[in-house]
Amino acid sequence: MPCPLPVAAEPAAHMVPDDSDLIDTSSVPACEEGVPASSPPTTRAPSLRLAHDMVPVSNRFWFGIFAETLPDADVLNAGDGLHAAVLPADVPLSQQPTKLQWFCIDEDLVYLSFSKDWGPLNVAMFYRFCVHVHQMLMDPAMQDTHLALYTSTHPHHKANAALLCALYAMTIDHISPADAFFPYSEMELMPFRDAGYGRADYCLTIQDILYGVRRALDCGLLDLTSFDLASYEHYEQVQHGDWNWITPHFLALASPKDRTYMAALAAGGPAAAASAVSRVSLHPMLRRTVDYFQEHKVGLVVRLNNPLYHRDVFKNAGIEHRELYFDDGSNPSEEILRTFIHEADRVIEAGHTIAVHCKAGLGRTGVLIGAYLVWKHGFTASEVIGYMRLMRPGCVVGPQQHFMYEQAATWLRWGVEDRLRAQLAKENAAPPAPVPRTPAAPTPTTKPTPCVGQPRKSPSPKRRRVALGTTNEGPGAPRVASDEHDAQAVAAQLQSDTDADVLGVVPRPGPEAPASPTATAAANAARLAEAARTPSRVRRVMTPAQPVTTRVARSPTAKPVLARPAMRTARPAGIENRPPRPRP
Repeated sequence: MPCPLPVAAEPAAHMVPDDSDLIDTSSVPACEEGVPASSPPTTRAPSLRLAHDMVPVSNRFWFGIFAETLPDADVLNAGDGLHAAVLPADVPLSQQPTKLQWFCIDEDLVYLSFSKDWGPLNVAMFYRFCVHVHQMLMDPAMQDTHLALYTSTHPHHKANAALLCALYAMTIDHISPADAFFPYSEMELMPFRDAGYGRADYCLTIQDILYGVRRALDCGLLDLTSFDLASYEHYEQVQHGDWNWITPHFLALASPKDRTYMAALAAGGPAAAASAVSRVSLHPMLRRTVDYFQEHKVGLVVRLNNPLYHRDVFKNAGIEHRELYFDDGSNPSEEILRTFIHEADRVIEAGHTIAVHCKAGLGRTGVLIGAYLVWKHGFTASEVIGYMRLMRPGCVVGPQQHFMYEQAATWLRWGVEDRLRAQLAKENAAPPAPVPRTPAAPTPTTKPTPCVGQPRKSPSPKRRRVALGTTNEGPGAPRVASDEHDAQAVAAQLQSDTDADVLGVVPRPGPEAPASPTATAAANAARLAEAARTPSRVRRVMTPAQPVTTRVARSPTAKPVLARPAMRTARPAGIENRPPRPRP
């Protein structure tokens, strides 16, 4: 009878690749007598062939994937560690390593699954990874050594290791998510799945997690420089509370439990449970939860599941409590979503934090917190799911992923409308802003000196009054020196000359002038003779006109035109302003 084939010859459909290597061959039944036993299996040396060229992660940091069995780190680090390295062809010679230090994290950073989920690794493991790489790079004994993270082609290990490297490059080197993922874009990387029991019909990629973390960093929702690793790893355990901070304002947790309340509720209903709780002391675990909430300024507790504790536990501690129940694994209604977003925003604006829980603190809790992050900070559905799973593994389960994908645009529109409505209400409530007015120019205390060539203005009525001493100002009012000088000059001119003297025009006779034409002519002659003897200005003597040239017509039939006399009769000097003589 032939020996039965090992089980590994036909692997089960549910087994992942490379699981056959983990089967114990000693469990194979032995052969019957008479049939020679098979020789003991020989241990094959692990292959040192890389499936891809090594990927440059950061300065002095590389990533490699081995095609077959995962080799031991001691074998890879023998000598200078370059015997198994395959560098890209485009790497400059100055950037190529002279010595490599290989290390693997597949057995050190292990994802704790809920069902069929296998990643991504949480933020605490990523923090540990960054600290480990940093310590190795800063070691004085390794200043000339490059690091090389390696893994196998196992799809889970390969995707988790690639995510850690991409996150490291994005956060430490401050590059964009697209640039951080570019070196891995040609690799076949399995997408992450949810923590549900059903078929995985929603794919979460490494790019989704990178973009979600990038948006969280930009919005101030994640600060790795102040990350408390010990606190995160302590309180994520079930016996210590089973909660994680998604953002500085949201605490996601599994439902607290009060065994006394649950037993009384099952036996006698809500009234009997409330009476039973009032007669006994608070459970120590629940007491520590209330103390932690008070220490971290939790102002509101939102319960989404059936009650497993009495709400007065938090109300008596000065913490608000709100019931927003909907079925496990289902999606919330629009009323529940709007109520949660409104209450959460109100509490956050008041300077407090919010604790949200359902039974396990994964599905329903993740949907409501994710809806608020989309409403407030503009996450996409894939970004917020990827970011929340990094902070609390298992968030958003099953059909809730598709629900968030379909409703994310609606939540984003709600956020824009609500912020615009709040801004308009604030503007309408504020008093109207004063209309700006142009300030009046100050009155100069001194008169500016006119520039060269600028004519002085003719005497105005005000200047005449200043010259005559008839201003409206008091006798003790100060007078500017320039105005005093102008007033004296105007008064002297008014006393010596008249407008007729200045302009050369004889004014019409006043009422005192003689009425007869003969007397008027005699008076005008006397005035002109006086003016000729003492002229007030130099008078311009008109010169004779220039001779006029003769213009000859060019027409053949035109007759010559006789030229006019070129000289005009010159008038005697001094008669240009002489009035006409009256007729007898």
